[in-house]
Amino acid sequence: MLGVDRSTGFGSRIHQVIQPMLRTAAEGAETAVYLSVSREVHGVHGKYFIDSFEEETALHARDKELQEKMWEWSMEQTNIERLLEKEWVEKLEREK
Repeated sequence: MLGVDRSTGFGSRIHQVIQPMLRTAAEGAETAVYLSVSREVHGVHGKYFIDSFEEETALHARDKELQEKMWEWSMEQTNIERLLEKEWVEKLEREK
């Protein structure tokens, strides 16, 4: 079986090429931490941030009709409706 992990020659070379684009766990968490504790963004909702800076979203990301379709699709895929049913909530309460 051909692997692409760092222990193979091929995997090692791939890792060397992409290494400059990878982030550490701390770097990856930086924006999430900033958004959760910074007073600068307190009350800001529905915005897109990269490296702790607000960025404009793509045009299709602002399409309200597409947003609604995506919401409906994700509700179907996750079967979230069952979590909202009274019986399911009661069952969860009993299991606590």
